[in-house]
Amino acid sequence: MTSVAGQRIPPRIPLNTLAIPFGLVGLAGCWSSAAAAFGWPRWSAEPFWILAGCALIWLLIAHAVRGHRAAETVLVQLREPAQGPVAAIVPITIMLFGAHLVPTLPTVGTILVYAGAAGSALFGAWLIAQWIRRPVPARSIHGGFLLPTVAAGFIGAEAAAVIGNTDLAMAAFGMGALFWVVVFTIVLARLAVVDPLPDPLMPTLAILAAPPAVGGMAWLALNGRVIDVLTVVLFGSTVFMVLIQLALLPTYRRLTFSLGFWSFTFSTAAIASQIIILSGLSRFAGWQVVVVIALGIVSILILSIAVRSVAEWRSRARGTGDDVARLAAADAAVERTASDTPSQDERSAPTSEVTHEH
Repeated sequence: MTSVAGQRIPPRIPLNTLAIPFGLVGLAGCWSSAAAAFGWPRWSAEPFWILAGCALIWLLIAHAVRGHRAAETVLVQLREPAQGPVAAIVPITIMLFGAHLVPTLPTVGTILVYAGAAGSALFGAWLIAQWIRRPVPARSIHGGFLLPTVAAGFIGAEAAAVIGNTDLAMAAFGMGALFWVVVFTIVLARLAVVDPLPDPLMPTLAILAAPPAVGGMAWLALNGRVIDVLTVVLFGSTVFMVLIQLALLPTYRRLTFSLGFWSFTFSTAAIASQIIILSGLSRFAGWQVVVVIALGIVSILILSIAVRSVAEWRSRARGTGDDVARLAAADAAVERTASDTPSQDERSAPTSEVTHEH
């Protein structure tokens, strides 16, 4: 925290908090998919959408208020490799809300989809340009790098298909597929040959499982919800990514809880939604049980993380508990943790113009 003339200037709120509304909108999408599969009324999922919307608005206001008082500018935060990619969640979530609103408020929903798509494209292009101009140290690369291009592309494709813009949907799907290959390869290479991720960034490994699930749902929106060869290929990729995540459970279990755990939520919700949608379309024997299990798992996971987050926030407000101090340190230092340790690449790169004083 910076001090000016004896006054303490608070740091900006970490951008990983944006994973909270992202996870909640993923949960809302699961309930909407289940409602469609079971023939429940549309409004049965609306409480989850309202909760996600309130969380997004509240966090955006909180970021704006804290940012107005902070010494660090938003551009500095966006250029941080550990935090910058996470900002893509904002336009992505706007697209998801827009697609959801199209059946009831088509004009509003369409405007939100186009606004989110434009924001995603502009931010993704700007961020990649920053990476080209200021090469990112290998140690700073994490699963969140998939958000600005891969997640934005696939979710943009699904949202564009919902509003009937097939050309935009196909273009967005192509972008998502291209960068899934490119960025996933870079992230996997970093994980395989460089030091393990620091604990605050370890939950971003869950994001690696999201692309085939999100891409699969986007393709279903594009092809008229027909289970074809590509649908099966993408679902098979999802299954394999789930197996990898299950193998990582011992790694996840040793982590100290932090707000970074919300990185687990949207990926889990996306996988559950894909399972629910495919089960509802195929109607195999016992499909209802599969839908209930998938919906139950994602609901319990997100509820557990939400309850733990509220408990930690209350403890932090009271100023009690070592876990709270560790949580605050982890969340406030995410961007420093990933890049403090110099590598050979970093030693040969120009000194960063961004510094922090806490």
